Amino acid sequence: FDRFRKRKTTIHKLSDNEYLVVSSGAPETLLNLSSHVVIDGDLKPLDDGLRREINEYIESIASQGFRTYGVAYKLVNPDILEQGVEEIEKEYTFLSVMGIIDPPREGVKEAVEELRRAGIKTIMITGDHRLTAEAIGRLIGLDNGLVLEGKDLDSMSDAELERVIDEVVILARVTPEHKRRVVKALQARGHVVAMTGDGVNDALALKEADLGIAMGIKGTDVAKEVSKLVIKDDNFVTIATAVKEGRIIFENLKKPINYLLPANLGEIATILSAELVALPSPLTPAQLLWINVTTDALPALALSTEPPEPDLMRRPPRKKQASFLTNRKIAYFALLGSLIGLVNLGIYKFALSTYVDISLARTLVFVALGMSEFGRALASRSEALHFWFRPFNKWLIPSLIVSLALLMSTVYVPQLASVFKTAELHPELLFLALLTSVPVMIVDELRKSLKIRI
Repeated sequence: FDRFRKRKTTIHKLSDNEYLVVSSGAPETLLNLSSHVVIDGDLKPLDDGLRREINEYIESIASQGFRTYGVAYKLVNPDILEQGVEEIEKEYTFLSVMGIIDPPREGVKEAVEELRRAGIKTIMITGDHRLTAEAIGRLIGLDNGLVLEGKDLDSMSDAELERVIDEVVILARVTPEHKRRVVKALQARGHVVAMTGDGVNDALALKEADLGIAMGIKGTDVAKEVSKLVIKDDNFVTIATAVKEGRIIFENLKKPINYLLPANLGEIATILSAELVALPSPLTPAQLLWINVTTDALPALALSTEPPEPDLMRRPPRKKQASFLTNRKIAYFALLGSLIGLVNLGIYKFALSTYVDISLARTLVFVALGMSEFGRALASRSEALHFWFRPFNKWLIPSLIVSLALLMSTVYVPQLASVFKTAELHPELLFLALLTSVPVMIVDELRKSLKIRI
């Protein structure tokens, strides 16, 4: 089958003096190459009226969503086989038109709509008849836009194609070169393009696209080789699922960073602020290391398992060059870190002046830092939603409990207390340490209430 000629031709020997030539493919193309037609077993010349009637029939079944397929034949003598293809493929007898139903898979319409809500436009590119493509497009929700055929692309320059490509939803009767041009036009408009395909004819466009997606079952080795992603079940719905999973993974990579950066900046601010006012270091190296290993690590791991946020698939795609750590986000994290540092400096000075016991003061700061980071872990569950509105995370609460137990063990287990140089805290001091987590949580939750994005 040749996608440029839209047909395939086979030659069969009937006898030494007679051969049968059979062509099958796009019926409108075969009709143009035919001079006769078989109707009810009778051979009739193809006049303009019959051609118009057959074309109307082709369009009627195509408009119902059937893939149209035609067959034509001719009997020739051996001498004609020595001539070119153009001489062989003419003056056919048009034999039949068939309609093959190939309905969209279940869930495709919903997947197209889900991608649309996520800011991802779907364009259907097919070699089928235009009316077939439009009928299938209506079934899957691609019925509100421009429909072009390969011949339309042939009459357009690249610049003209770029001007209209954002309006296109369906392309019919296209060649591999047409597909490549469509990908280039979309990229020229600033779009990130994913292209699906399964055959050798798709290789050009798959390679040109930002993300080539090959079919794992029907896909050829060439298509898989040039693609960056292979769909194992050949199902378009899987692409929408993959987009959602990718967004979940990205968001859950951000959450531990959103938690750890302010927490670590808070530790730095606590130590630096004490140095600036000529106070002894508020933490020993062992205490700082313990916070980083236990209080930081376990909640961070738990945050990477957060359930997806409800608006995840209603957000527009990120820009290709977008940075995760924007200047706005860095400034906000610095604000939170400074707040943690100031709060801990305040309770450190209070403990030193009240109890005149540096070990006790350091223990209070040590526990307070841990408590403030627990508060940060809860607030980091979402950048926009209050943490109490988020679905239950089965790992986060256990991680906080284990981290708290490990933190408290260094205070109340004598063997560990001697290693970490901590002093036992009375209940009122424990309550004070717990209160240090409140200011940072208030600031972050207030930002969410005011719908200030970072």
